[in-house]
Amino acid sequence: MGGGDAAVEEADYLTRYASKVHLVHRRDEFRASKLLQERASRTRRSKSFATRSCLKSRQHQGVTHAVLEDTGTGERSNLDVGGVFIFADSSPIRSSSKATWTTTPAAI
Repeated sequence: MGGGDAAVEEADYLTRYASKVHLVHRRDEFRASKLLQERASRTRRSKSFATRSCLKSRQHQGVTHAVLEDTGTGERSNLDVGGVFIFADSSPIRSSSKATWTTTPAAI
């Protein structure tokens, strides 16, 4: 999750290890440079979701899906995933962040 250079670059890197990488971003445009966006879009293992925010991830012996919400319409959908990687800033904890993420041993 994220739309800047670092998030798009990490998503591109993860395509080397994951069968599918979904890049979720809450704005209608990614902030990453055009070069990084083009590189990420060229791979068959990458798919982008703009104007979506992740409300939560569901888990049962690991993450099974993420609940996404369209930031324009409020419509919710489930995205089947095997894991969630959040890259919203270069620092791991932001005091202005409204989201709280908890982990369990199965989620790590």
